[in-house]
Amino acid sequence: MHVLRPLRPSPKPVRVEITSSRSGLPVPVVNGKSLHSRYDPAAEARKLVADKIAQKPSARIALVLGMGFAYHIEALREALPPSASITVFEPLSEIVSSYASAVGKNIDNVRLWPSPTPQDVVDAVAGVVSPSLINQVLIFAHPPSVELDPPAYQSILAAIQSAIDQIAMSLTTGWGFGFEWIENALRNIRRLPDLPVLAQFTSAVKHPPAAVILGAGPSIDEDWDLIRKAETLKFAVDTVLEPMAHQDITPHLAFLFDSQIENARLVEAVDASRINLAVTLEVHPSVFERSWNNLFVASCDDGVLSWIEKRIGVSAGSVKQGGSVATGAFDCARGLGCPAIYLAGVDLSFSAREVYCRRTAYERRALESSERFHPPEGSLYEMKRERTERKVSGRLTQENMFNYFRWLKDEIGRTAVPVTLLRNAGLLAEIIPSDGSSRISSERYPAGFDPARLGKKFPANSIFTRETVDRATAEIRRGLEVFLHADHFADPDALDRALENSGLSDILAVVVEPPIAVCRYERDKGLPVGPWLEELRDRLGRLAGTILFE
Repeated sequence: MHVLRPLRPSPKPVRVEITSSRSGLPVPVVNGKSLHSRYDPAAEARKLVADKIAQKPSARIALVLGMGFAYHIEALREALPPSASITVFEPLSEIVSSYASAVGKNIDNVRLWPSPTPQDVVDAVAGVVSPSLINQVLIFAHPPSVELDPPAYQSILAAIQSAIDQIAMSLTTGWGFGFEWIENALRNIRRLPDLPVLAQFTSAVKHPPAAVILGAGPSIDEDWDLIRKAETLKFAVDTVLEPMAHQDITPHLAFLFDSQIENARLVEAVDASRINLAVTLEVHPSVFERSWNNLFVASCDDGVLSWIEKRIGVSAGSVKQGGSVATGAFDCARGLGCPAIYLAGVDLSFSAREVYCRRTAYERRALESSERFHPPEGSLYEMKRERTERKVSGRLTQENMFNYFRWLKDEIGRTAVPVTLLRNAGLLAEIIPSDGSSRISSERYPAGFDPARLGKKFPANSIFTRETVDRATAEIRRGLEVFLHADHFADPDALDRALENSGLSDILAVVVEPPIAVCRYERDKGLPVGPWLEELRDRLGRLAGTILFE
């Protein structure tokens, strides 16, 4: 059992006494109330758990309110699959310390949050519940524990439900953009044999120096001189390329992963012939039409390219995506083995109440003289910002940027090399040091590293041929025709089985798993699910007709 925060005394007096049950097992008595059967607490717990799991047989994640002496937690561990996670919230830390002294038994794959704050609960739920698993969550309230302090447990339950509802809402990302991802990838795939892949870039970086990840947060405006002089690898996100051009700084590698035309417009004013850009097949086709110095194609966990890679046993080079382009750049630097990673402009909050640094594409378009031809992205972004902004530790940010913060926070914790901020700004300032301004200038390219090699033209990759691409496209077409059979859309369980057996899960999961999860989530609430399945089949049919069969 992994205790995730230090114990602290409860605000109200808590008296814990320990008595023995007839079966010989210890039972805590808290403020005069017994938390388990005084006859056989283990048998009582097994029956309680069996009744709960009968109501939720699909459970693979348990969120438990109330620890007691963990008999119900042990019963859950036995009843759930070994890989299932169990997270326990216990507001009375005195119960935790009493358990440690009287029992002290370890239970595998259990996370314990004593005296959790509402934010602790939200973070804990976000750490174990993914969008596709929301229908597999079992919320287990231990009745005698809840009766000790109903308001405290009600606060925890409200935070759990709020977090799960927020995760359920994030399913709309795949539903809203997933068809566009597939469509773009299938339009771009024919260009694949003519382009270099990310593995060619990474193989050219021998004995890598430190790397600086450049985002477009407002704090980077104070660091341009330092960045210009730094002898490090410079990895830039798409939004900061235009401000970098104004500073006459060219990155060694830039990253653009989003599929929308808005993101393609972020780089429309930069000199493509000077830029090495890493993309996935899912980006907007207009990006592929530009004459970049190099356009490196990468794969991610899911998508058309990763599906092809697995089918033919090759690797184009991959990046881990956490919703933000900066997360991909960070993962690339880490994968290269850079001895240190610096972050500049990765604020993830509105430093000084500003959203971006100066001279971004958003600012340029907002200042265009003719409002009649002004694209709507700026206004839409402002509307989004106003509707989703929140404060975290006194910093104004957005819900999506807070999600990126949590991803980076976890990944930085798993990163062996030092990670440093150039400036003490944004959410990451809470967890990593900010002394880069005095250290980055001392970084030097290691002996034998030639940065000029990264500016050359790389040859087209030799692993993807036109024959490979044509065979893959034909196989996707045949697989999709089979998948569209009406019987597969009878209910979410049938659709789940069809996806598993389709051979196209890497491609279709992004658009099929959201309605599966939502259908089960709404079915549990007694809501109709048919319209979701009908709309999915219609949209897949239109995608097949317009892209695969043209």
